[in-house]
Formats: sequence, C-alpha cells, structure tokens
Amino acid sequence: MSGILRRISTARLVALCASVIAVIALAAVGAAALEAGPVPARKPLAQALYAILHGAHPPALSARVTYSDHLFEGASLSEGGQGGGLASSPLVKGAGGRIWISGDHLRIDLESSQGDTEIVLAAHELTIYDVAANSVYRLSLPQGKAEGPAESEAGGHHGAGGSAPTLAQIESALARISRHVQLSGAQPIDVSGRAAYMVQVAPKEGGSLIGELQLAFDATYGTPLRTALYATGNPTPALELALSEVSYAPIAEALFKLPIPSEAKVVELNRSGAATGASTPAGPGPLPRGSGKGSAAGRPTISRIGSGITAVLELKAPAKAGASGSQAHSLGGERVSFDGVVAHQLATELGTILTFERNGYEYVFAGALQPAALQAAAAHG
Repeated sequence: MSGILRRISTARLVALCASVIAVIALAAVGAAALEAGPVPARKPLAQALYAILHGAHPPALSARVTYSDHLFEGASLSEGGQGGGLASSPLVKGAGGRIWISGDHLRIDLESSQGDTEIVLAAHELTIYDVAANSVYRLSLPQGKAEGPAESEAGGHHGAGGSAPTLAQIESALARISRHVQLSGAQPIDVSGRAAYMVQVAPKEGGSLIGELQLAFDATYGTPLRTALYATGNPTPALELALSEVSYAPIAEALFKLPIPSEAKVVELNRSGAATGASTPAGPGPLPRGSGKGSAAGRPTISRIGSGITAVLELKAPAKAGASGSQAHSLGGERVSFDGVVAHQLATELGTILTFERNGYEYVFAGALQPAALQAAAAHG
C-alpha cells in the first residue's frame, strides 16, 4: 500500500483524499438526517398558537411519561418520620409511566420501585389502584357536561365563549405577559420525534432562585411535550416532565377498565371526607402583612412580605401545648441559629423553608430565596 502511495502523483493523491473526505461527510449528513426528527416552520409565537387553537382536536392521546426531580439534591430529608417518607416518594425521587386520554376518559400508570399505581378517571368516577397494597380508592365526581379533548375533531380549540381567540387577541395577551416576564419566541425543535415549538419564560426581577421555565409543545395539537423548571445558574432542570412515544391514535374503551383483583381492599371516598374524617372548615383569607396575632379561633394567619418573585410567605399559628417543636421539622433539613432562635431550615434548588417557634407562636417562612435572604426576612418579620 505504501508503495502505491509513493508512486501516485501529488494531484491524484489530493483528489483521492478529497473524495474520501466527501464520502465521510455525506455519510455523516445522511446519518444525522436519519436521526433528526421533524421540525416545524419558523413563525412568531402568536401565529404558532393561533394555528393550534384554530386547528383540529386529536381523537386521543397516549404517551410515556417521565418525571425527574432534582429539587431536593443536597437537602437532608431523613430526619423524622415524615422526612423519610418524603425522601422515598416518587414526587421526590422521580417516576415514569404511561398516560392515555380519550374524550372524558383518563388513565395514568405510574411505575416505581415501591410498586405501581394505576389511576383512571371515567364515567364521573376516579379510581386509584395501589398495586403494592392491593387497595382500591374510589371517588364519585359531580355529574356535569362531559367535554373531552376529542369532543370535535374539526371544531378547533374553543374557549368558554365557543370560539377560539383571534390573532390580535393572542398578540395582546402575549404583550401583557411580557410586561412581567421575559418571553422568548417560538423556537422550532424536535421533541421525541415530533415537530414542536419551545418557549422560554424567565422572571424580569432578579434576586430569586427561579431561573427559567422551558415549555415545548406539539406544533400541531399544542400538547405539552416537555416542561422544565430551572434554578438560577444551574443548567440541569430542578423539575422536568416529558412525554415520549406520543400517539394520537384512537384508544379502545376497554383500556380504561382496571383489572382489579376480587380480593383487593376497596375504600369508597366521598367529597364530604367521610372516609378520612370530617372536612375541616376553611380558615380566614390572607391578611395584610403584620395584621393581628391570629384569628379569634386560633387559626393560622398567612402574610406576604415584599412583592413579586422575591416575596416571602409567612405562616403564623399558636404553638400547640406540649408539642416538641414544629411539625414541619419532621420534614428534615438542618438546624440553624439566627436572631436568637433555633430553626429548622430546608434548602432546595428553587427556594427555602424555615420553621421555628417564638413567643408562643409557630412560624413557617417560605420563599424562592437563598437561606441567608430568607433568614433576614424572618428576622425582620
């Protein structure tokens, strides 16, 4: 081989190398084309939404669901009974499963290491089957007009007034939203083989742990294909919900009938709370900052410190006699000291929760802030 290369002319050698490079480049482009999915035409966000809202409904939806949670990474949830349960919850560890929607029928199957959970909404009844516990929970829902996503395949996505908004109305709504947040345009992308648009939403106000929200939706039907919430300065989403293997083909009605074993334990629920005890009367509405020491009945009061995305919520309630610390302490976190009190602090990717007792009252402070900023707000509360 080396002898052939020595005898070939320089011009032919250059031509040969160029041919080899061209073949490799064409192969790479072809492979990329095979892997890439469809991408919709580029258009303004208002026009993309208009086309979806005036388009046809899909007959049904089925997809695989993946939920990722990095919110509590680095936070200790192991202290206390509730903390241990929260740490092992699929809402904290993440989960996967499948979803089916057809008309007014819905089914969700959640898969986890602790056992699967199957949820069906059909015929004005909600059924939850805990496979590991072999228990079934049923809740009857109010009888009303059933209006599912497949009510009219060609009728478009109508609002309460019976007609989809005009392009001018959509543009006006987006303009109002843009006064409060940074709103990107519709970016054409491919999500799990489906043509989609992605929109990024970020707060205009700084100082919080909320970075941005990314929403990718189906370019034809508007189905949310991926929703991700990012913390400030972190390229990995704190929370993410994504659909894959999406299909809009009709679904057999038999799929919405759970195969429940005859020996399963059945718990009938009702909206009055009979299965779980009497319902608790609603408490008083939110009060202005610093107003009062709690209601006459000793119910908690909720106040807001500040405004916008850096606002802090304060929950204040009379401490229970004989109680050893706040119930919220059992969620875990770390013990911290500030302003003469010892508190429990749970810091997450998107915010902080602070609990402590002082002068016969139990306090809970929460905000999308760093721990030091929340402590400062609590100290001046």
